[in-house]
Amino acid sequence: MGSTETGAGADPGMPARGNGQSQGTAILRCLVKAGRLTDREAEELAAYASDNDKLVDALVREKGLAERDELIQHLENYYYVRSVDPSDLTCEPSALRLLTAHRAKSFRLLPMRASDSSVDVAAADPGDLPTLDSLRALTGRRATPFVMLESELLEAIRANYQDVPADGKASRPRAERRVLARGESKSGGRGGKAPKYPEDDVSRLVDAVVEDACSLGASDIHIEPWADKTTVRFRIDGVRVLRSTLSPTIHPQVASRLKIIGDMDIAERRAPQDGRATFRWNGKPVDLRISTLPSKQGEKVVIRLLFKDPSLVNLEKIGLPGDLETRYREIAAEPIGMILVVGPTGSGKTTTLYATLGTLDSERFNITTLEDPVEYEMANVTQVQVNPKAGLTFLTGLRSLLRQDPDVILVGEMRDTETAEVACRATLTGHKVLSTLHTADACQSIVRLLDMGIPPYLVTASLLGVLAQRLVRRICEHCKEEYPADDAERALLGLAEGTVLHRGAGCDKCVGTGYSGRTGVFELLVMDEKIRRLVFERARSQSVRYAALERGFVTLAERGKQLVQAGVTTVSELERVVLTSESREQFCSNCRRLVRYEFTVCPFCGTALRETCPRCSAPIEPDWEACPACGEPIEHAGSRRYCARCMSVLDRSWDSCPYCGGA
Repeated sequence: MGSTETGAGADPGMPARGNGQSQGTAILRCLVKAGRLTDREAEELAAYASDNDKLVDALVREKGLAERDELIQHLENYYYVRSVDPSDLTCEPSALRLLTAHRAKSFRLLPMRASDSSVDVAAADPGDLPTLDSLRALTGRRATPFVMLESELLEAIRANYQDVPADGKASRPRAERRVLARGESKSGGRGGKAPKYPEDDVSRLVDAVVEDACSLGASDIHIEPWADKTTVRFRIDGVRVLRSTLSPTIHPQVASRLKIIGDMDIAERRAPQDGRATFRWNGKPVDLRISTLPSKQGEKVVIRLLFKDPSLVNLEKIGLPGDLETRYREIAAEPIGMILVVGPTGSGKTTTLYATLGTLDSERFNITTLEDPVEYEMANVTQVQVNPKAGLTFLTGLRSLLRQDPDVILVGEMRDTETAEVACRATLTGHKVLSTLHTADACQSIVRLLDMGIPPYLVTASLLGVLAQRLVRRICEHCKEEYPADDAERALLGLAEGTVLHRGAGCDKCVGTGYSGRTGVFELLVMDEKIRRLVFERARSQSVRYAALERGFVTLAERGKQLVQAGVTTVSELERVVLTSESREQFCSNCRRLVRYEFTVCPFCGTALRETCPRCSAPIEPDWEACPACGEPIEHAGSRRYCARCMSVLDRSWDSCPYCGGA
């Protein structure tokens, strides 16, 4: 539903009613129309609310511009819906279980009453049709909205989700079983009191922050200056959490100390800088990549922590499923060809490439890498750091490497067409190439190569396979618990009623998050003759995916669902990292193309994908006798009787066709 505050640039007098604008916009428009505010005053009030993180309805009452009852009357007239009074609000437990607290707050919706076909919801913005459609897709019920002041709605959501009964057992909503849903505690630390760093000595303070991050297994440290404080945040298992706050006066000293450590210019505060250093923790070296960025409040500093542990780059430990690992090792053992590892930043692509190099005989093969930066040092492997300032780019380095008699080449990333084409052509001259791309899945990576301008014949001749991956957090083994899957989770995973899933309750071992460590979710696309033919014909990624699925290809979404059912990770983690709108797809029985799951008609050929009610167009199941949305009796297509001569639809009581006389 978006933010409730109206942006500074919004014009309260322009948007059409019921168009999904925020409640703040609606209130300001109504006050302008009533003569309480001018357009200029409304814009200033909206900007003030946005800058100070205030809700417009609370701000209006605080300034005495309107009373609560007047605002409710305005909103009822604006949205043409009835309102809900907090004193009369009652929510059925069965309705509350349709949405988690996190979704309720995000949607700005509070389920009050639910039937098999509909649900009454208190809403901040009843005109937000996309959000109401999302609720219908999620719950399978039509939403009947009632308007409520947003400040009162958020308080009602908090109060009603404090203790939601589930199967007769009191439990908190899934989204709130973590510390503030993302592992961030109210005290600033993860599941505990924020540490007190020694601010009297900047050198000790910096060391303490880095040691604390290492002990928690953080991958990044974010030191951010604000007007009244400096925050220290860690990225742990892919999620950023607040660890502590510092006095704002000490921030310049902290930034200067980190610049000295990273061998940067401490006098330069107007331009970004990058540096690196080595830190020893528990006797082991930790590589620090330090980056500074000038901001309005001061220099923001981000430190990437790289643990130089050889055990981290082992193909057996990165989480490949057994069948997929066997197939991947087979293509990795091929002497000639290209393997791509794809996924977003931070998904572990480089670690997988290093693990792949670890399966090769570095004594026998001449292995050379081009990286930016070099993250792990490997024995018997020539590793080259890209340096664009000196003229050493991926392209120039790759061309030089081909004159070094290489057997295996690792290119850190294919950033441009020239690099990708040289890498592909290198396989034609007898080399093996490993590299990465930033694409959503394995099938899209092939289309990306074609879009970059690589000729289809070059892609089909060079590419052996594509491994796509994500990283999801693992449930903490010390506090893992079972719970019955709710309706939304069963619908998402296609599970039977009564299915039991797992989650982490939060404990000292996982510092209150319910997660400990991460594992990979993978999909492997291996090139074969049919896929090569599709690539040569420049087919769409959907066609490539369908051809792969016919040959046993398992998607990222399906692998993630397997991990959830195995108790390795949670549904919320799967939704956060793996599942996207593209993950929920179906095949058209006529044209055999992939289309969105929520579509009832194929947009390519017009074929009905699922039966719908002839009266209200709601999706219906094959065994339903009536539509649950409108009560219309259903005559299923499979149960109809047709005339063999003219193909007219016949009533089952007729002995012959009244149109042509046929039987």
